[in-house]
Amino acid sequence: MKKILIIGCSGSGKSYFAKRLSDKLDIKLFYMDQLFWRSDKTHITRDELREKLASEVYGLDSFILDGNYSGTLEERINHSDTVFYFDLDLDFCISEIRSRKGTIREDLPWQEDDKSTEELVEFVKNNSSADRLLIYSLINKYSNVNFIIFKSRDESDNYLSQL
Repeated sequence: MKKILIIGCSGSGKSYFAKRLSDKLDIKLFYMDQLFWRSDKTHITRDELREKLASEVYGLDSFILDGNYSGTLEERINHSDTVFYFDLDLDFCISEIRSRKGTIREDLPWQEDDKSTEELVEFVKNNSSADRLLIYSLINKYSNVNFIIFKSRDESDNYLSQL
């Protein structure tokens, strides 16, 4: 387990898990939101994101990448040996997104506010079903990659405590 991807619905606990896993394994952590977004809430192009991943991440002996970004998901799975998928209940994730409003988080280049929180909730509502179908199709396609699926935060916490 050297090249690790952590994916799942926003609010599922990916970033919290990623940080703890990075600390336990002493592997450099990259947040997709930090790679893609600027602090003024504009973002780089998809091609620039792919270039950034290729130049800053893929050539490393080990990495942890936290985030979905379906446009680069298959490429990132192809560069990974292990994928942790947080497949948690949508209502739970939305509740968690709303509960973190106004907090400062290291995985984002800005502080969430009411507007950005509700924009993320709407994005999640509109995309979670399609994202889930895509992820399970990629799980079937990439049998050479170790997929670990969490259905609850307790499962991910237990996994970390057993490392």
